[in-house]
Amino acid sequence: LVFTSAGDSSMLTQWFQPSGARDWDSCIVYYGKEKPKRWSEFADLYVEHKGGKFENLLHVYKTHPDFIAKYDAVFVMDDDVNIDATKINACFEIRENFDLWMMQPAFDPKG
Repeated sequence: LVFTSAGDSSMLTQWFQPSGARDWDSCIVYYGKEKPKRWSEFADLYVEHKGGKFENLLHVYKTHPDFIAKYDAVFVMDDDVNIDATKINACFEIRENFDLWMMQPAFDPKG
């Protein structure tokens, strides 16, 4: 599962390119103000809730426990990460190889 808390200025459209390449599900929590249902077409689970990334992850965990329980791992990403579906797929391959249960990218190897 790829989880993000997304605002109005997000990189989400890039995450789903090239079209049809993703082999993961997504949960998007929209915290913006401008457009309700803003990112819903990209989400397997779409929620609108104000809060930070981990606050919103906890909200989803509490309000949709059956959805979260289906997954072996959660890839938590900021909505401004510049990445595409192919690279996200590769991250899940790394997760599988190293038996990781949670992942979060960083802009710098030092975190």
